[in-house]
Amino acid sequence: MSRRTTDVLLSLCLFALPLLVFAPVLGFEFLNFDDDLYVTQNPAVRAGLTWDTVRWAFTNVESGHFHPLTWLTHALDVSAFGLDAGAHHRTTLFLHALATVLCFAFWRKLGVPRGVALFAAALFAVHPLRIESVAWVSTRKDVLSGVLFFTTLLCWLHWRARPSRARLALTTFAFLCALLAKPTVLPLPALLLVLEVWPLGAPSLFARVKDKLPLFALSLVFAGVAAFGQARTGAMSSLDALPLATRLSNASIALVTYVGRLFAPFEVSLFHPLLPLPVGLGVACALVVLGLSWASLRGRLSQPVAMAWWWFVLLLLPVCGLVQIGGQFIADRWLYLPLSGAVVGLSMRAPGPRGLHVVLGVVLVALSIGLTRRSLPAYRTSELVFAHALEVQPDNFLAHNNLGNALEARGAMEEAHFHYEEAVRLNPTWPTALNNLGNARARQGRLPEAISLYERALTREPSLGLAHYNLGLALVMQGRGAEALPHYALAVQARPFDAMAALGYGATLVTQGQLEAGRAELERSVALDANSAEAWAYLSRAQRLSGAMEAARSSVARALALDPNQPVALTEPH
Repeated sequence: MSRRTTDVLLSLCLFALPLLVFAPVLGFEFLNFDDDLYVTQNPAVRAGLTWDTVRWAFTNVESGHFHPLTWLTHALDVSAFGLDAGAHHRTTLFLHALATVLCFAFWRKLGVPRGVALFAAALFAVHPLRIESVAWVSTRKDVLSGVLFFTTLLCWLHWRARPSRARLALTTFAFLCALLAKPTVLPLPALLLVLEVWPLGAPSLFARVKDKLPLFALSLVFAGVAAFGQARTGAMSSLDALPLATRLSNASIALVTYVGRLFAPFEVSLFHPLLPLPVGLGVACALVVLGLSWASLRGRLSQPVAMAWWWFVLLLLPVCGLVQIGGQFIADRWLYLPLSGAVVGLSMRAPGPRGLHVVLGVVLVALSIGLTRRSLPAYRTSELVFAHALEVQPDNFLAHNNLGNALEARGAMEEAHFHYEEAVRLNPTWPTALNNLGNARARQGRLPEAISLYERALTREPSLGLAHYNLGLALVMQGRGAEALPHYALAVQARPFDAMAALGYGATLVTQGQLEAGRAELERSVALDANSAEAWAYLSRAQRLSGAMEAARSSVARALALDPNQPVALTEPH
């Protein structure tokens, strides 16, 4: 059997491997963490793949990231499958399987022995730290960028074998697409320099830097775009909030932790919160990181091991904590790309006979499959995934909050309230938890406490539209409609596609005598959600008070058709 035929057959096996191991995800739900932002409650994505969606994808940083290609894959899924969660998971799983094949193809084309490339690709496919990237719809950007990352590397090898402007342009375009899927591939040009040293053994590294200037230029541009997006959404911590010394310490601990998780991938969890870390541990880990980096530069490590180290460090550099984004310390999904290079470099220097390597490789892949299949069911629903996160780390403030959301969705209100209280206790300044606990207090009839919690949330995040809406609603319930109006106005400004915000604002404007403005907001509300009986009822009232009796009768008829017991509609002439 020829070498090419063998590699093709192995590629087919590698494609099938993750499909079999991760098959249960086809029955998983959307999660209540970011899946609403990316798909279920995102109006642009829910509209499907349209020209308006394309324009929106290339002009917004709504999630703090600029990744238009990722947005477009979500919109394409909606066009094809609607909001069928299983179908969205199927696309993600297919992309992961494709990335696995491309991973194997890259290492083979680079000259890595077949057994090592096969082992690295198999671990890439089924390692337990893959779960987060494959079983969570919001992490589509990981697998999509993985496909484009390895495509870029293959194009680069194609260009390097026979340099030409067309091949360089193709490599640059592939890298641009990878950046448009997820900006964490920014270090790829520097990574190419590492590969020039080993295994390619380039005689002149300076010339190789010159060749890659277009790629470095793209990295710089997208680094600026990424920084702008994170700063605009408030996700990036300032140096005042997190000093440089703390960042260096946290980043060192994170890098060492990631190394450990490659070998001991236990306690898989959707969110690992950033908690105060011992200074001594930070110093020790910094010495380890600096020591390994220095040893690799001085030739104290073998070239494959040095490649493994720099592949690992460079790809983690954007997310290791030097630039702190969000409230997490580490994330399993951030090891999606760093894993394969680290495995290849270490495998090339593994001691012992070849037969032992084969046996050990099979055992490690089998163990990975077993650990993955054991942990995978925890990601089936929001309630399961965050209950599991609390088993891993009981003081996980985000897990408490999102478990509360999941419990509230199925009507377990007392349990939900407990978890909201815990979230606020663990993180007293987190606006999302304050807003949710405020909702709990409002449901309990404790409006003064609810209002205080909403105000605390808005002190921390003045642009939080949900908190403005909830505060407006609480003030209306206290008979303070005039005070509610500015909060409703800010709510509709922050959430222009929220039918409930437009309804609350419009209804309150009407009660305050601003009939035309109120009627306009109510018309916008029914345009956003034509199935809201309450919105049609209030619109009927606004139309009647404005003297548009025929329109009022039509609107109240719509309201009663949707809900014959709608209380506001029953008070209107019909």
